[in-house]
Amino acid sequence: MSTPNIVILDAAPALTDLDISGLSALGVVTAYESTQPEQLAERMLNADIAITNKCRLDDTIFAACPKLRGISVLATGLDNIAVDAAAARGIAVRNVAGYSTPSTAQLAVGLLLAAAHNIVGNAVHVAHGGWQARGVWSYTLRPMLEISGSTIGIIGYGNIGKAIAAPLVALGATVLPLALPGREKDGHTPLADALPALDAIILQCPLTPETRGLVDDGFLAQLKPGAILVNTARGPVVDPDAVCRALDSGQLGVYAADVMETEPPRDGHVLTSHPKAIVTPHVAWSTDASRKRLLAATVENVRGMLAGVTE
Repeated sequence: MSTPNIVILDAAPALTDLDISGLSALGVVTAYESTQPEQLAERMLNADIAITNKCRLDDTIFAACPKLRGISVLATGLDNIAVDAAAARGIAVRNVAGYSTPSTAQLAVGLLLAAAHNIVGNAVHVAHGGWQARGVWSYTLRPMLEISGSTIGIIGYGNIGKAIAAPLVALGATVLPLALPGREKDGHTPLADALPALDAIILQCPLTPETRGLVDDGFLAQLKPGAILVNTARGPVVDPDAVCRALDSGQLGVYAADVMETEPPRDGHVLTSHPKAIVTPHVAWSTDASRKRLLAATVENVRGMLAGVTE
């Protein structure tokens, strides 16, 4: 039996600087930092297994790759893969669930704390000589939120949402799991009931037809004035122009996000330089420990697909 060919279509940034010898033990590995759409068919032509994060693979690609036996996605979501088309051709598709839970929860809480205590704004002010210019031993640039005694809502109360909640509860916050309209569950508070009482809200929900554009002018108008909004879900869950208007009016106190509706965002995006916004470049998932878990699970996915293991 010939040695399997394994192609990694976009090794960066998930596998950058990691030891991929576990994959090399399973076959001949060809790794590309990134792959453009027009390069996919050529690079996958002789592949038994394709590994990707963001490349879009559809039936046109599958038809051009007769040897392809499996696709391992370096992520939890399968949005970029035509899963039904793959199944129809007998191509297995595997993802990696849960690998980034601690890492994502850590950044979500970090963004909330940074927003609550104006950590970024204060540090930038000091870096530009603001402390010396003030000439006092302590000062504040804007009101700050104490987590203890605050009420914080989380939309998306799965494993990551629960991991976010735990340290906030330990700090003395009341955490409310929030239900999307039409999906109220026992113990999950309807949005309309919760929004006016929230000091902060964290988005950790998947992007679906019902969550796309969820945070719009109407949503933001229901929030307690000056509330903090954290988005570690997906960029299109929010309307960036509505968020900007709410920041400008003071209805929204701070917007802290690790995701944008287009990544990277366009030049001059209204939120990337807004004085009341904190934007990080989609790094919630990417601690070293998280990436190592992702790689380990990917090795097992590839091993299983090569062995013909079915779920």
